[in-house]
Amino acid sequence: MFFLEVRIISPTGRLLTVNRAVPIVETIFDFNGESRFLGDVCRNGTKPNGIAILHDSSSIFEDNLSELVVGNLQSDVVEQIMQSLLVNGYYDFSQMGYQSTKMADKVVIDGGKSKPYTNEITFMSSKSYCSFVGNGFIAEEFAEEDEDCE
Repeated sequence: MFFLEVRIISPTGRLLTVNRAVPIVETIFDFNGESRFLGDVCRNGTKPNGIAILHDSSSIFEDNLSELVVGNLQSDVVEQIMQSLLVNGYYDFSQMGYQSTKMADKVVIDGGKSKPYTNEITFMSSKSYCSFVGNGFIAEEFAEEDEDCE
């Protein structure tokens, strides 16, 4: 049996081994006076506008961030990246130019008309970010409310 190890160069130039990559759909909208992020794994034929990648990192400087998100991409770009990961086992995300904003409420999501963003550059607060490819989690403040939400 042949196993292809998939690797990427992250937007900031780190070499990472990919455990899982999924196309995602996402949007930002205003709600109750604040910008909110809504995203999910792409399914049901929805056109993806981003990619979430669960990766291994052996860096002692890793900040427990094992999920890389690159968003605000055109659907055909997402498909090209996923194809490259599948066929070549490699993609260089550092070649793209990214939005330089550090705060999630300044991120532009417009279907790839403007530059992509990445959570390596943009701080995604708990109000504006969710895990796409991890095992899922419930924020501590909600964990006691419904024990069936596991």
